[in-house]
Amino acid sequence: MKAKVVIGRFQVAELTEGHLYLLNYVNKQEGQLIVLIGSNPATYTRRNELPFSARREMIKEKFPHAIIKCIFDKREDSFWSDEVDSILKGYEDVMLYTGRDGFDKYYTGVHPVVVLKPISIETSGTEMRAMIRDSQRNTADWRE
Repeated sequence: MKAKVVIGRFQVAELTEGHLYLLNYVNKQEGQLIVLIGSNPATYTRRNELPFSARREMIKEKFPHAIIKCIFDKREDSFWSDEVDSILKGYEDVMLYTGRDGFDKYYTGVHPVVVLKPISIETSGTEMRAMIRDSQRNTADWRE
């Protein structure tokens, strides 16, 4: 079976225009949509504010047919790349997709990577993460 794979952290309250552009583009390609969500075993850090389950559900709302799996950070890019390849074992034709500032610089596995050219976007995931990180904690609004 052919697999079209998006790998990202998706550490945002809502998918950005850039996320949606990437996911919609890949979804139109032939094959099973697989989304690997990068996670750190140490949850709720300044870089990893949102748990995997919340990010999985956010993507499932827009792409209910997608297979969504967690991929944990590794100390070395080669170990992480091996994990990506292991998760995708069993698929005969795999294509990985990324957008700007994606994983392509770190992946050393066996599958080809397509880097989509950036689109003009208004919302930055980096800025959204900073807002989450810097928000007032231990309030009802923050927990929601």
